[in-house]
Amino acid sequence: MIKTFRFALLACGLVGGALTATAAPAVPVRVATVELAPHAEERAIPGRVEAIRAVDIRARTEGVIVQRHFQDGQYVTEGDLLFTLDDAQPRAALALAQAELKSAEASLRQSQQLLTRYERLINNHSISRNDVDTARMQRDVAAAAVQQAKARVEAQRIVLSYTRIAAPVTGRVGHSAFHVGTLVNPSSGVLVDIVQLDPVRVSFALDEAAFFQ
Repeated sequence: MIKTFRFALLACGLVGGALTATAAPAVPVRVATVELAPHAEERAIPGRVEAIRAVDIRARTEGVIVQRHFQDGQYVTEGDLLFTLDDAQPRAALALAQAELKSAEASLRQSQQLLTRYERLINNHSISRNDVDTARMQRDVAAAAVQQAKARVEAQRIVLSYTRIAAPVTGRVGHSAFHVGTLVNPSSGVLVDIVQLDPVRVSFALDEAAFFQ
């Protein structure tokens, strides 16, 4: 009886040792420190997306629209043509101004040659000082006429450039009531508007109580 009991204890010890030897290894556990930190509260507020910049397109000279290069609601980039006006009259005015400039330049060359000849003759006492002064004055008047003619040419070039109306910004064009055949001028009002889509801003209403929460 005593031998049987010892055998049972020995068997239990062997089984317990075997269970201990085959036990699963310990699982590592991460440890984190809990700290207080500020947290920004999030809140959904209804708002409205608005364009930061909207441009009104107006005519800067008078002319009949011969081409309209866009459709209502179309996306355009800076420099794209919007309208082309009839440029026959501005071109004729520019050609006339250029002809007047050539005439003024010819008069200047002639008056300069006369002054040069008089300045040589004054040394020989062939003409009076008054004649030289008169020739110099005529030369100066001719030079001023050339400058005025150049200014008229530049002004006519600017007017001619106004017959091509281009988009000053990138964006989406709105509705335009002006079509091919319409006579427009600076008093015609807004031909079309362009809304810039990038960047944009969001506007919303927030009362004081909600602001300080």
